[in-house]
Order: sequence, then C-alpha cells, then structure tokens
Amino acid sequence: MTASLEKSAVQVIEVVKRYAGLTVLNGVSLDIPKGAFLVVLGPVGSGKSSLLRIVSGVVQPDSGDVLRFGRRAPRNWSSRPNVGVAAPDIILPQWMTPRRLLAFWSDIYPSWDRVACASLMKEIDLPWDRPIRNFSRGMYCSIGLVSLICSRAPLLLADEPFASLDRSISNIFFAALRRLRADRETTFVVVQHAPLLVENEVTHICILRGGRVDAFGTREEILNRYRIVDATAIEDRGALASVLARRMPSFVGGLPLLLPTPDAEAFLRRLKDLGLTGLGSSTAVTIAELGQGFGRGVLLSELNKPNAD
Repeated sequence: MTASLEKSAVQVIEVVKRYAGLTVLNGVSLDIPKGAFLVVLGPVGSGKSSLLRIVSGVVQPDSGDVLRFGRRAPRNWSSRPNVGVAAPDIILPQWMTPRRLLAFWSDIYPSWDRVACASLMKEIDLPWDRPIRNFSRGMYCSIGLVSLICSRAPLLLADEPFASLDRSISNIFFAALRRLRADRETTFVVVQHAPLLVENEVTHICILRGGRVDAFGTREEILNRYRIVDATAIEDRGALASVLARRMPSFVGGLPLLLPTPDAEAFLRRLKDLGLTGLGSSTAVTIAELGQGFGRGVLLSELNKPNAD
C-alpha cells in the first residue's frame, strides 16, 4: 500500500474469494487513489467482476478486507449514497419506466443531479415512459449509466458499461463523466474485458490474471510495459483472441490487443511475415489489411504453427 488513508478512495487488502471451492480472487491488494479513473482488465475468469462486487459491498470476501474512504465496507447497503453501481447483472424492475426508476434513485442519492439527468436522457434519446421490459440491451445499459452518473456519488463502479453501446452513445457518457469529474472529485472504477478504455480519460490500469494482480499502476506506467494493438478489423476476432490466449500466456484478453511490449512486437513481426503492410511501431496499430486481403483462418493457421525457434 502506497497511499495514505486520506488519499485513498478504495483499499483492497489481501482479498480472497472462493465459489464452490474455486478460488476466483487470491490475495488481491490494490490502493485506488481518490479521483482516479481506474480500468480493470483481464481475461475471462480472471476475477474482474468478483472484485467489483466486493468493492461495492454486494459480495463479501472470504478473507481480507476492503476500505472505502478509510472505512471498512459495510455488509449492508447503508452506505449506498456513497457508491454508485452499474452492472449487467443488476436486475431492474421490469414494470418500471425510466421516469419512475430515476425518481426512485433521486430519493436515494442526496446529490442527485436532476439537470444532468434530463440532459442525458435527451442526448441519448431514451424514452421516459416506456417500460424497461421493452428495452434493448443497449437501452438497458444506458439507463444504468444515467443512474450512475447522475447519482454524483464519490465512488462509481461499472462492469462492462459500454459493451452494448454504439460509440456515439459511449462518447456522450464519456463527456458526462468528464464534466462530473471536473466538477467534483469522483473515483471511477470500470471493469472491461477488452481494453477499449485505455484512453486519455483513464488515469490507472489494473490487469488481473488467474485471480491475482498481474500489473497495477498509472496509465503511463502500464503502457510503458504493454503495447496496444488495434485488431478490430480482423475478420474472425473471437477466434484470434482464442488462439492468442492459448499461445500467449501474457495476453490480457479481448480486442484491441493488450500485450507486454516484447510479445506485441513478436506478434506484429508475425503479421509482417504474412505479407501485411502498414504496420508501424507506434503505440496504436491498425490491422485493416487482414480483413481486406486474406481469407478466414489464414492468420489463425499461421499462429497455430509451432514457433520456428
């Protein structure tokens, strides 16, 4: 632990969590400073969502401790006004409309921002009076993000909040988050399977692997050790991620790719060996040529070959 209690929003101390005998978090420790924008990355099953639930207080660790703003996280929802949570497994009342749901949350959070709420609902064009049971997945995620941002809680936690949203809608929420963070000290922790949020808004990055912290630090510190490879134009992206997960133990998971620098450079050299062009050595690399010039499975079959060395 490096930060003092006064400077920490969340301290996770040697947390262990097991489900049915399976250890999903194994001695995880983090010190998240106040005002941080932390993105938690990692492969499927690395413990990201479990960590978020424990920090929120919804789930209790089997051992270890969690401090929020210097106090032990309670085993109930008494501190709910201090924490906002958005997650796909939160079941909203299906009969409710956004108007009723947001009115309910406004009574829970003393700092609820009615002006920002009305503005966000208008910007994302979400219907006020349609029952939530008739919402698409993207609309469902959107109402969760509206609730999260407008709560103005000092600690905001989100699990894959942008996964089902168009980039244009995501940009609206990013702008709202920037306004909120500029107006007051807000700590934002977001779990993300694919490293889509390694952007300027992010101040800190945590990488989980096998229930342990593989890397944690400022954005600059992590990106000095890792490379981002934008592989969104690859035709069979899911299969590519599966192959990389098998062949590269360092693979964080998801697309774009986030790999330790030596592995990223080896990966790019492999692509060049296949005849791909335009792959520079900058931090962000677009691999559009694969989808344009090669059939399905060409890259994957090459990656499956034993390494020459």
